[in-house]
Amino acid sequence: MNFIEELQAEARHANKTGVRLDGGGDDRPPVYQTDDGTWVYRASAVGKLCDRALWLARTGVPHSPPPANLQTAFVQSANGEAVAIAMAEDKYDIQVYGTQDTMSIDVQAGVQIRGSIDGHLKGDETWLEGLLEVKCIRSEDWAKRGRGIDLYPGWREQVNLYMKGLGYKHGVLVMGRKGDGGVVEDIAYTNYEYDPRVYAVVRNKILRVEQAVADGVNILCDDEKWGCPFWQLHEGTQQDLEEIHDQQADTISAQIIRAQGNKKEAERKITELKAQLDKWRTDHHVGGTVIIVGKTGRYKVTQVTPSKKVWDDDKLAADGIDLDAYRTTQQSNPYLLIQPEED
Repeated sequence: MNFIEELQAEARHANKTGVRLDGGGDDRPPVYQTDDGTWVYRASAVGKLCDRALWLARTGVPHSPPPANLQTAFVQSANGEAVAIAMAEDKYDIQVYGTQDTMSIDVQAGVQIRGSIDGHLKGDETWLEGLLEVKCIRSEDWAKRGRGIDLYPGWREQVNLYMKGLGYKHGVLVMGRKGDGGVVEDIAYTNYEYDPRVYAVVRNKILRVEQAVADGVNILCDDEKWGCPFWQLHEGTQQDLEEIHDQQADTISAQIIRAQGNKKEAERKITELKAQLDKWRTDHHVGGTVIIVGKTGRYKVTQVTPSKKVWDDDKLAADGIDLDAYRTTQQSNPYLLIQPEED
């Protein structure tokens, strides 16, 4: 049994028992405070979590543990990192050092981003010096590995934050395919370059959260993403809601529900009548804009064909444009959603 096979056997045994070979993961929340009062945003979480989730962590709201299947995946992935690195060193003739080194970025006074890296890539005549990141993925996702650092939410932000903190311009992502027993059986790699725009987006997100805390205001988000540590505290949930007895709010809410019902019925009726009028136009060979005259009045009827500028995603992808690198999610103005509660 060679060295890699020994590592695989060790990982397989640890996976069966649910033990992390690195001594256990970091179970601290996405945002936590150190003994010296510094607020730390974790590099592995800050990119994939919304403003509200970070705000909840920043204000001390306890987070929920990840689902059981995610916990299992985390253990298997952690135990697969050493296997993937050993396989990469052997297959690609690279040298890795400084596994689990830490990095930090000062965002503003008393606020930092911190994280632990998987390793540094030693530069030589073949490989550029830079960051090494390891991700162990399911066999089902192996065919998608060409998406590289965009395969899962938060990967792009995580590696760019590491590179920002360490001053690297180049990085290599080694992906391990998990097979039987969650053990890494194959690897592939992809290169990536540091993008300062990614750090700017994350920094601005953190500054928004810090400003909301300073102002004492809430941050809203109704996007209940699976796996979010604060999924039950996003708007739209029916769990642990405060019940308030107030006649004025009750009357207004009832009026809104009735108006919403009337609006839906009106929209349905308008759609039905427009279809009838369109059929009349076709039957009478009427085109363009006309004036309809009758006992009730004069009505201008126009056939409108709306158009808008759109991106041709297929052509952009064919030209080598990484579409995900230019897509961002932005919060719009908050609004009230009023729904009748079902008993």
